[in-house]
Parts: sequence; structure tokens; C-alpha cells
Amino acid sequence: MEYTKRFLPWPATPLPGIALSASGLLALADLSTIANRTAITGTSTWLDMLVLAPGLHNQQRADTLSDLPNPLTQPLLTTPAHRPMTLTNAATIRYLVRLGSGNHPVTLRVGSPRTQSLRTTVSTASLRRVRESPRPSLVAPLLYFIALSLTVGAMAIMVLTRDWWGVGILSALMLARALNIWIIRGRTSASGPVPTAAAATPGSPPPTPADTEPQSWQVKIDGDKEICLQGLADDLEALTGGIWMRGKTAVEGYAEAAAKLIVYLVAAFSGNMHQTGDMVLLLLLLFSAGLLALSNSREDRFWMNGRSAVIIPGIGAVMDGGRNPTEWGRTADGGGDEMKGTSGDATPGSMMTFNGMDLPLSYKFQGWNIRYDLKRSRNTTRSNQTKAKCLVFVHGTPWSSIVFKPIVEALLAKGSYKILVYDLPGYGQSQDYNPNSNETTSKADFPGDTSVKFQAKALAELLRHVALDGRGTNPTPAIIAHDIAGTIVLRAHLLHDCNFDTILMAESNCVLPWGDGFYKLARSEPQTFVKLPPKISEAVVRAVIQSACHDVKVLETGWEDALAQPWISSDGAEAGDRQRSFVRQIAQADDGDVAEMLEGEMYARVRCDVKIVWGEQDQWIPRARIEETIEKLGRRVKQTAFIPNAGHLVMLDQPERFAIEVFDWLIHYETPQCYIDI
Repeated sequence: MEYTKRFLPWPATPLPGIALSASGLLALADLSTIANRTAITGTSTWLDMLVLAPGLHNQQRADTLSDLPNPLTQPLLTTPAHRPMTLTNAATIRYLVRLGSGNHPVTLRVGSPRTQSLRTTVSTASLRRVRESPRPSLVAPLLYFIALSLTVGAMAIMVLTRDWWGVGILSALMLARALNIWIIRGRTSASGPVPTAAAATPGSPPPTPADTEPQSWQVKIDGDKEICLQGLADDLEALTGGIWMRGKTAVEGYAEAAAKLIVYLVAAFSGNMHQTGDMVLLLLLLFSAGLLALSNSREDRFWMNGRSAVIIPGIGAVMDGGRNPTEWGRTADGGGDEMKGTSGDATPGSMMTFNGMDLPLSYKFQGWNIRYDLKRSRNTTRSNQTKAKCLVFVHGTPWSSIVFKPIVEALLAKGSYKILVYDLPGYGQSQDYNPNSNETTSKADFPGDTSVKFQAKALAELLRHVALDGRGTNPTPAIIAHDIAGTIVLRAHLLHDCNFDTILMAESNCVLPWGDGFYKLARSEPQTFVKLPPKISEAVVRAVIQSACHDVKVLETGWEDALAQPWISSDGAEAGDRQRSFVRQIAQADDGDVAEMLEGEMYARVRCDVKIVWGEQDQWIPRARIEETIEKLGRRVKQTAFIPNAGHLVMLDQPERFAIEVFDWLIHYETPQCYIDI
């Protein structure tokens, strides 16, 4: 056919004098890019036939890529039962080992279209959950789509230049891809374990929301690196168990041989293409290989047996430096400035700071000057969001609100929140006690009441003051309570009519007995500890702090000083006042405040869902007390997370993991009543 009759005026030899080798030989290159793609996605789609890259005839090697010289042998644990689960899925093992090579703990959200549909029917707030849930990056799909488009473009060029050999070569390569795809889809179609729900008896009712609560499973890599898998039990078992690709049948073996033969024939006959077609095929194979490799490296979603695992992003980055308390500042929008000038006794007081801690607002209650702040996320002012979720943090003893620094900063950076943080009366920056004559309180020969009973009343009044008590039109906040704050929050909820959306209790012993040997001694002889020399008293305070933290390196970064400073000072009267404050909160701890709840069986009347978090190395609260607390709360406990390598200060020992548990809880358990208009 004459050159002038061609649709496009391109010569058959645009570069005379340059002879290209048959570009089809490049398709025989022993690359594993396509096989890697198959291992990541867990299967292959028919759209993959349009992605042509060297090594396409080796796609069936995807199962051998998951073979490890040293297979993962650490057990996969569920909480709270810590039931050991054997990792048998080689592809999942390989993926988890690769993720475990980083510096930060990794959390994967595991799900399936079935569970996503179920969650949509469970909660009216599901649309917000979808918006807050981690989304996979768009970079990997974009690179994959470009590689796919290159094949379409190459075929168009071949047709327009009427290079029918080129059209045949591309069609043959796509046929080889189609055969391999058919084999892969057959080998992975039913290799996963049968979900528990599938084994239900005929006529049984559909799963209820209580039956579909997500769990947290842990995988340890090399004994120390930790990966957390979160999702429904069926989804987790499907991702980690069984085999992901069965062996080939005889027919599939013949089909694989035919696909390889086609690729070899392509290499043999590709020399018949025009030089233009040769160049197009060469560039197509090279660029497709590069784009597919980049797409594989940027893929943050892993598929296996119809389940996807998505990395929860950003937490590790947010938590970098979370172990240094000296940079605690105000929120991006001035944290609390919106309350200045308001009526009542919410007055911005003089700045009182401990290592940068900022609680600029105060509320007078029965002689106590309660310091607090209402912080707002930067996202509430920079985005088009119209609502913010309300949270309240309540610390325990002998701490202050600074223990929540890492998680508060993570929440403010990653979501739309309005957060109340405050120091309990008698703690931290709320130690000033100046009562009127008609509101003087005392307990255990100390002025001012700091007992759990009083703290619950103070919390209820503070929540009413800032309109976060869930009564009337006020929003019902989610509560995060640590240590004795668990009992404080429950008393405010059950005895003072405060409504909460959800409660997360970390290291909270809500049963008896309370305290260890030191606390019992201090309660029996409080005046002895009040009269201790200041240096010895400081040593006692620091010893208490050290016993609460599992990782001593955390305290070396400044946390020990930050936690001790409210109770110690330089010489003078102030040092004595702080020493008395430290002894007072121990002496006034009354077992009767807990006994009242237990004897009245009040825990059975909790009206919101509860999550329990406990550090496995907690020297203060044994596991038996936590399990008894769980038993008392009954069906209201929807999740438990027992965190390894963490002591009583779990949010400092494992700030990343604690943040993960908080984020997951807030995403999955909420009602519209916890939101406030911005």
C-alpha cells in the first residue's frame, strides 16, 4: 500500500539507517512487576489485560513471591481474650513483614463490601464515619490508569498507521494476559476461610450490631515491631487465614503454557513490525513497567480473599514528638479565646503554666478555682465542615490534664473536634482553694474536698457551665477518662444526670479494693507524709511517677518533670502547699464512693457504650480488676484493648497505639447528639 494512502503521513522507517532489534524480546524480561501487583491486590481483574509490561508471562509466580525464608511465627492476638491465631496466609505475612520494617506502629483497617454495607445500616452517622475513615491514596490508581491508557494509545497508533503486525502483536500480548487473568481469578476465587456468618443455620436472624463489633488483633514482627489489625472477626480471619492462591489444575496448567508460548511467539514475530510500531511497543513496555512499579510502591491498600486492609494514615506523624511535653501550647485558633468576654465566672485568668501547659479559663465551684480550656481543631475553621464532635478529657491521680497532650494534639490535627480539658479540683493548676464562709468543705483534716464523690459533682457542674452535659439541646460529648476518672465519670453520668455519647476508660479500676501498699499507708498516716522534708517528698512523688510508666525512656524526655511539677516547687510556703495537696488527694480517696456504686448495682444502668483500654504492664491495676470492671458494666462494654509494652500511663508509653484506639472508637461509636454546629 502506498505511503500516500496511509491515514497518517508517518513513514514506515522514520529513522533510516537505524535498525532496532525486535522490541518484542523485551516482553520476555524476567521482571516480577505484574506478579507483585497480583500479590498486592490478591487477585487480577479483566482490566489488567490492558497493562502490558515485561514479565507478563510470569504472573503465576505471584504465589511464590510470598514465600519467606523465615516465616512469621509470632501469634496474632485478639483482645480481650488474647486467643492465639496462626498466620497461614503467606501473602498477608509478606505484606505485614514489609509494613513492620518502619519506625512507628502501623494500624490497618480491615473490611469488605459486606461489612461496609452492614455498618451503613447500623448507624445513622455512617456518612460521617465514611468521611472520617482512612481513605487509600489516589496516587497508585492514577499511575495504574496511566499505564492502562498507554496500551490503548499504542493500539490506536498501530491502527492509524495501519501496522497490522503491530496490532496483532499487541492483541497477542493482551490474549496472554487474559489467559493468566482467568487462571489467577480461578485460583483465588474461593481460597479464603469460610466466614462464621456464612455457617449460620437457615432461618437464623441477621447479625445484630452487637454481633458485628470490630476487634483489634495484634501482630508482632521480630518480637517487638507491632501491627494492629482492626475489623470484624470474619474479615480478620479471611485476611490472615487459609491460603490465598490454590494450586493450578491441569487445564489451568495448559492455559499458562499457552500464554507463555504466545509471548515467545510475539518475540519471534515482532521483527515484522514497522520501525514506528517497534518504537511504540518498546516505549510501551518500558513505561508500563516503570509506572506499574511506582503504582505498586505507592499502593496503601492490600486485598486478600475479598477483604481490604487500608493503613490508617497520619497517626505516626502526628505523634512524632508527642513524648516531649515542653511544647504544649494553645490550639491553632487560639484555643479558648472564644470564651473571653463571656458572662458568668468563666474568666480568663492569669497564665499559669507547667512546661507550657495552657488552661486560660477558670470556673469557681465551692471554693475551687477550676482551670480549663475549650480547644477547637484547626479543621473546624479551615474546611467546609459545619459540625464538630465534642470530647471531654478527665485525668486521674496524681496527674493533670497534661497526660493527654499527645492524643489531644493528634485529634486537633486530624479531625473536627471541640475538646474540653481541665485539671481536677486540687490537681495541677486547679489547686487554688479560696472558699466563702458558706461553701467551706473539708475531708480527712484537709481543707477542700478532692474525693471521687466531689469530683463527680464538680465535673457535672463544669459540663453544665460549658453546655456539654447532654441535657436539653446541649450536645452529649464523648468522654475519655483515665485512672480514677473512670469512676468520676460514671458517678457524674449515673448520679448527676450527665448524658454522654460514649466513654473510653483507660486504666480505670471501678471496683474494690483501691490503691497499693503506699497509698494505703499514706491514707492511714497522711500527716506523716505532710511533714516529710521537701526533697524526700519530691523523691516520693517521682517514685510514684516512675512506677506508673513502663518505658523509662519516656520519663527521660521531660515527662517526669512535667508530671511532678504540680506537686513540687522551690523552697518556701508554696512548696509546703503543693506537698499538702499531693497528700490530700491520697488521704481523701474514699472506698465508700465506689462501694456505693457497687452496692446499688449502678453500673448496670449505664446508658452509653464503653471501651476499656489497659496497659499489660500496669503495676497499679492488675488485670483481674479490669476484667471485673468489664463484668460489672456488662453489655455496655463494646470494645477492649489490652496494649502490650504499656504501664499505667498507657497514653505516654504507647502514644501511637493509644491514639489509634481512640480514633477507632470515635469513628465507630457515635450518635448525632455528640456534634455541635460550628
